[in-house]
Amino acid sequence: MSSRSMDWLKQAQRDPEEAEDALKNEKYEWACFASQQCAEKAVKALYHSINKEIWSRSISRMLLQLEEFKIDKTLIDKAMELDRVYIGSRYPDYYSEGSPFEYYSIEDAGRCIKYAKEIFEFCNKNIRS
Repeated sequence: MSSRSMDWLKQAQRDPEEAEDALKNEKYEWACFASQQCAEKAVKALYHSINKEIWSRSISRMLLQLEEFKIDKTLIDKAMELDRVYIGSRYPDYYSEGSPFEYYSIEDAGRCIKYAKEIFEFCNKNIRS
């Protein structure tokens, strides 16, 4: 079976562009979601590169299960923040009232973009070809 790791990684690399565009357009919830997508796809690329299958959306849990790598707790904490925006950034019923865009700020978006890029870089440097 051929590895699809580079397909996942190349797609992950495009997501920060979407996040940056959303940030510029003050769509902070979408910037957060695109950041989450970048990190999720990058981690899945890493899994593919070591021929491991994963069926999860939780970036932090996927990273915790990668026993082959030394992953710093601060990276896990950043992944946990991205995990929290996966649903909340898109669905109004996540909150007791209001729409998702009312719950996200420019600071949230900037932080999510930064964290996604850090997770992407970790995965990119550890991918085994």
